[in-house]
Amino acid sequence: MRRLAFATIVFVISLAGLAAVAEFTLRQRSDATTSWLVRDPALNYKLSDALDGVNSLGIRHPEELGRHDPAVGVRILVIGDSVAWDADGFVHRLGRRLRAASPDRHVEVINAAIPGYTTYQQRRFLERDLEPLGADLVLHQYCLNDNYRFLHEIEEGGRWVIIADGPRRTSRPWWQRSALLRRVAFRLRADTRERDEQVLYPWERNEFRTAWAPETWPEQEDHIRAIRDSAHRMNARFAMVTVPYEPQLSDAALREDLDYTLYPQRQLAAIAERLDTAHLDLHAVFRASREGELYTDKIHLTDVGHELVAAELEAFLDRERLLPTPAESVDEVARAPLP
Repeated sequence: MRRLAFATIVFVISLAGLAAVAEFTLRQRSDATTSWLVRDPALNYKLSDALDGVNSLGIRHPEELGRHDPAVGVRILVIGDSVAWDADGFVHRLGRRLRAASPDRHVEVINAAIPGYTTYQQRRFLERDLEPLGADLVLHQYCLNDNYRFLHEIEEGGRWVIIADGPRRTSRPWWQRSALLRRVAFRLRADTRERDEQVLYPWERNEFRTAWAPETWPEQEDHIRAIRDSAHRMNARFAMVTVPYEPQLSDAALREDLDYTLYPQRQLAAIAERLDTAHLDLHAVFRASREGELYTDKIHLTDVGHELVAAELEAFLDRERLLPTPAESVDEVARAPLP
């Protein structure tokens, strides 16, 4: 009996030691991977300007930015989340396309998207930090997990974690502060996501569910209206682009209940109409695409997906006449008050 008790104690101590080593290792790795974020009292977090290619405003742009001068050319300001944030994503490709189409005109497309940002954070970031820059067009990229006040937060040590529960927490249970237990929970959720492949409406089981919650949309409309108003204070036009969540492309889901599956897009279309705002809904384009895989993980885009969005955006900007002509830019400068 004593030998069994001794062996049990040794086993428990050894297991605790291994867990402690794993916790330390994972914390070190977590801290290293999130060193690209810094705390922000209003926005929760923003990009660190110590990150290569990020300027003092905390956006992915190689140079510091001054006030836009319409006489110099065209400036497009893109706000959004990780869908738009990729360095060689559709924002960069749109700029390349527009410059190729107008080689004699200076075209600047600024990627002010921040990974994990919700519509609320995008609004506040625009109002506080980006509005003074000025632009000809503010383009708001919407993702279907944006219907939160805060979806992510930074914890002690700079760890970036998902909360998906609306209001930001001031404290968290001990087990949620453990890097090891969070990793175990992540693995379990991954197994659940694999099982969800067979579920007709997987968004009902994850953080995308709020886009199908009617009570979240009045606040979303308030935020989108505030973004539009901020754009207008910049003397800029405003437009929206929505990238679908890949399960919304499912034949089975669309056959079973088309209206329910596309509920978020219908809400956005109604908001765009009420706000007299141009809106590019990419669901039909993505569903019709036969070019190859569009997603890396049901949310973020492959090279093929980014190229498709860039092409559609270029056509959308032209169709909706969202960019000023050279004559309009000169006229805007002539009408501007003298300092």
